[in-house]
Amino acid sequence: MLAQLPSNMLITRVSPSVYLPTAAFLWSGISAATFACTNAAGLWGLQFILGIVEAPLFPGAVFLMRFVVANPG
Repeated sequence: MLAQLPSNMLITRVSPSVYLPTAAFLWSGISAATFACTNAAGLWGLQFILGIVEAPLFPGAVFLMRFVVANPG
């Protein structure tokens, strides 16, 4: 929740066609990096960063759906 507010403010200034794929790419890279963790502290750190990177995905999808529903044709 803490990272969603800055994400919502940023998505109105940056093109969603660039912002959302970048967020998804970072999310997948950090998710894959959890495989290489060898201790709990590293895993906790990656999970924290993963939460920050994951924050724009749902609000970004809702932001894009607003335009699809507003202009159905």
